[in-house]
Amino acid sequence: MPQNYEITTQRGRCQSGKTTLACQMGFLHATQGSKVVVITLLFSGYSTLAKGGLELLLQQIVETMASEKPGMLIIDGFRSVRTSTPSNLVLSEFLHSLNSLVSTMACTTFILSPVEGNITDSENTLVDGVIKLGQHAQGMRLIREMQVFKISGANHLLGKHVFEVKENGVVVYPRIEAVRTHSTGSQEASGEHISTGIPTWDCRIGGGVTKGSITCLLGSPGVGKTIMGLHFLKDGLDKQEICLIVGFRESPSALLLKSKRVGLEFEPAMRDRHLNIMWKRLLKFLLMILQRAFLQTSKSVV
Repeated sequence: MPQNYEITTQRGRCQSGKTTLACQMGFLHATQGSKVVVITLLFSGYSTLAKGGLELLLQQIVETMASEKPGMLIIDGFRSVRTSTPSNLVLSEFLHSLNSLVSTMACTTFILSPVEGNITDSENTLVDGVIKLGQHAQGMRLIREMQVFKISGANHLLGKHVFEVKENGVVVYPRIEAVRTHSTGSQEASGEHISTGIPTWDCRIGGGVTKGSITCLLGSPGVGKTIMGLHFLKDGLDKQEICLIVGFRESPSALLLKSKRVGLEFEPAMRDRHLNIMWKRLLKFLLMILQRAFLQTSKSVV
């Protein structure tokens, strides 16, 4: 989070989640007893800006903050300020005045601007934080991303991080490798071996697989890849490891039934959360196959 009394810019295209994220932060501070003021330049503040420019807008902000004494200020639709500004110098003067105001009033401020990228605009160089929200299509899904370009006095995680807008608000999923590197730094290879759960297999590969490595098990359908993987998980659970199964074909119930048939019991581990199953159907590929079949049928009919 930005430190107290700073100005942070949230940039991104329309519908990228800027207003939702800002409102979530505002509601959080309001529930904690802090007063929050939202000035939208799309509606209420636009008439002031159109009538008297940045000077009258700044006067309105000063009067509002003097009367309300908020702990947080959110300015939405900042592009209206940029498009109405005759020069970068005038915009810089406005931001300098706003900076002095929020510092004096001890008010943390967020500016929402529907502009892409970490460009050298005044609202980027003269603020304490720059956060970009974006979204892109990946197959049939729309992925939302957050990227922190600048947070003064903070050792923030670089790169892009996925986030979702859910019923209970915005949820951010920092990249695992970024969190791991940020918290622990680089790690030396230990050379330790992890058992596959099948002793005779361990003997064939020198005592097991190397800890922290990735091993690809290849084979035709039905040769036993899944069963061997389940043995590997069972050995980890017996050693009190937290285990995860990521599957794209068999459902969790089908997988648990298969494990029982070979004498492996996973339901207790599921109940105590030592074992988690993440199951995703490959609906996208099924739709592509159906679409391709439909197109081929249509061509043959013609």
